[in-house]
Amino acid sequence: MSEASPEQGPVVALLVARRAVLTGGPNSIGVQEARVTELRAGLDEAVAFLAACRAEVVEIDAAIAVLSPPVPDPPIDPEVTP
Repeated sequence: MSEASPEQGPVVALLVARRAVLTGGPNSIGVQEARVTELRAGLDEAVAFLAACRAEVVEIDAAIAVLSPPVPDPPIDPEVTP
């Protein structure tokens, strides 16, 4: 995109200036795309870690169920009728 010429007027000049910021400034589209890619990679790692933690909790719960002595039923009180 070329720079605005004087014949195009002030609105076009403002649009051209804003476009330059969006495509070449410190918060340019390219910089933001790179940041999003980096954040997505971090998110993928966090989701994988969370899934591993949840799977480990399921394994621990299963081991506890197998290794724990059975819980006896509470005694039935003959005074209480169901």
